Amino acid sequence: MNKFILALGTTLLLFSCEKEEGLLSKKAKKGTGIPVVEWVDTLNTDSLYYNKAYAQAVVVADSGLPVSERGFVISTAEAPSIDDPKTQCGQGLGVFQAFVTNLDYGQTYHLRAYAINELGVGYSEEISFESYKLDLPTVTANSAVSNIKIDATAEVSGEVVSSNGGTVTERGVVWSSSPNPTVNDNKKSKGSGLGNFSVVLTGLKYSTKYYYRAYAINEAGTAYSDEYSFDSYALQLASVSVGSAPTVISQGGAQITGNVTSANGGTVSDRGIVWSTSPNPTTSNNKVSKGSGLGGYSASLTGLNNNTKYYYRAYATNQAGTAYSSEFSFNSYQLNLPSVTANASPSSIDANSAQISGNVTSANGGTVSDRGIVWSTSPNPTTSNNKASSGNGVGSFNATLSGLSINTKYYYRAYATNEAGTAYSSEYSFNSKTVNLPSVSVSGSPSSVGSGSAQISGNVTSANGGTISERGIVWSTSPNPTTSNNKVSSGSGTGTFAGNLSGLNNFTKYYYRAYAINEAGTAYSSEYSFNSYEPPCTINQGTTGSTYSIQITSKSSFQPGESIKVTMYSSIYSFGQASSVKLYNGDNLVHTFGSWLVFDSNNSRQFSLPSSLSTSNCYNIRVYKGSDVYVSQKFTVKP
Repeated sequence: MNKFILALGTTLLLFSCEKEEGLLSKKAKKGTGIPVVEWVDTLNTDSLYYNKAYAQAVVVADSGLPVSERGFVISTAEAPSIDDPKTQCGQGLGVFQAFVTNLDYGQTYHLRAYAINELGVGYSEEISFESYKLDLPTVTANSAVSNIKIDATAEVSGEVVSSNGGTVTERGVVWSSSPNPTVNDNKKSKGSGLGNFSVVLTGLKYSTKYYYRAYAINEAGTAYSDEYSFDSYALQLASVSVGSAPTVISQGGAQITGNVTSANGGTVSDRGIVWSTSPNPTTSNNKVSKGSGLGGYSASLTGLNNNTKYYYRAYATNQAGTAYSSEFSFNSYQLNLPSVTANASPSSIDANSAQISGNVTSANGGTVSDRGIVWSTSPNPTTSNNKASSGNGVGSFNATLSGLSINTKYYYRAYATNEAGTAYSSEYSFNSKTVNLPSVSVSGSPSSVGSGSAQISGNVTSANGGTISERGIVWSTSPNPTTSNNKVSSGSGTGTFAGNLSGLNNFTKYYYRAYAINEAGTAYSSEYSFNSYEPPCTINQGTTGSTYSIQITSKSSFQPGESIKVTMYSSIYSFGQASSVKLYNGDNLVHTFGSWLVFDSNNSRQFSLPSSLSTSNCYNIRVYKGSDVYVSQKFTVKP
């Protein structure tokens, strides 16, 4: 048996050391002066374990000097000493034991017990033993694989024939598409121990050669069977073709045919057409599915853009994946904007409207859904500006532009809309109708001036290009009256008219004008004025005295509370005082200023009119002196 030096890493593990004095029958041995050590029992198979051995010894004599250390030394060479790996196991006399660990399987070791005192080292007899024999398990695999299926599986059987001294903790099959697979490749375990087993290999690729081995693991490591191989399920992508040109191309769609000629060992679960505006479309692009299985089919492509190049392929999917046909392309439905024209000038122009003709000469592959005229005061009008729609389809049409302003330049174009968008004709322009303010005048002075009313006549002599929508008379107590003041409307159109003013205050000056309205605005005549109605005034009382004449402040109209000057004129006499001075409305006394009132040296005196006087043009002042009475001229009082 080969011998070798035990590696320094080999250690001894002491589980227990104990003293047994009853084994010291040989204590008289003191021949050398060093301790005497003997085996309690030699090693046997019961003392050998997988990687350790159990040893037991006794210090039978210390030669009269204490034993300071005892234990075991081991080596793969003969005569191990304390210079070799050792385990200490206490001190003194008695029995001690230990486990020797980390032994290599099937190796020959040399073992001695030792004890140390002051005189030296005593050793027991040397024991040589061979450690536990352990090999890799013996495992085999069937050379043929069963149940190779389309679901990417196959079944492999194996057998652990022997554990070779160990315990089989795991067994199974390893496989790879490369030779000599190990547990670091694909692995499927199936239990432990000896005997037959079977595993199902999963996730296989179709039409691929695989290598496989059975394996088994015990304390010695992993063992593999002979290597075998098999071919997985023979499956390829389906065979599929496509029509080289669409059978129908319509607006937004196309119809394309395809044909699955072979499933190539699998089952076609999906088929159809894929398309894109870029080459090599896949099912990640646009796709229309058309069932499953073999045979021809037709697919309708939808949602296509007009005037666009599309690439397309047929596809078919089986267990091996998705196959595509050769690629073809086509141009989708050709659709352009309509062709539309407009007349270069309106056929008629009114005060606020115009009529314009247009013509849709071609729909250019689409359907004209709307047509008409657009216009604006700025160039290049669109349907976002003013628009007059006039039906649909191709052909001529008329449109009325409404809401126009007078005296304005307008730009216009014809338009037509189809699926491609909105097309416009060339641009033209026109000037809308020219309208000026009307010509209007007042005819003479007011007539039929009565209490609270008067009648005034007017005449609209010209509408000046427009239409007279309203005419009449405006008036106010202030100059330049407008329709925002008092107004009486008197019809429409040109010609003469009369307006009845109502609600007038008596004794009031009024300003008035005629007015007329057309599209250009409101025109007014020259301004006139008149004094409203003054009721008749009758004063029966006359002056009876002849010495004086009575005069009042030189105006004919006063306001209540205003001051009024009365003078009793005479060229040779001084008036002195009046018996009384009174205020009359006609012949009705309304106020007495007082009695025995003295006039100044100029025969004059100031009086204040009462503040509560009502409006009348018949007021007069009467001055009494003795038996004479002097009556003033009439005057008006109004607020």
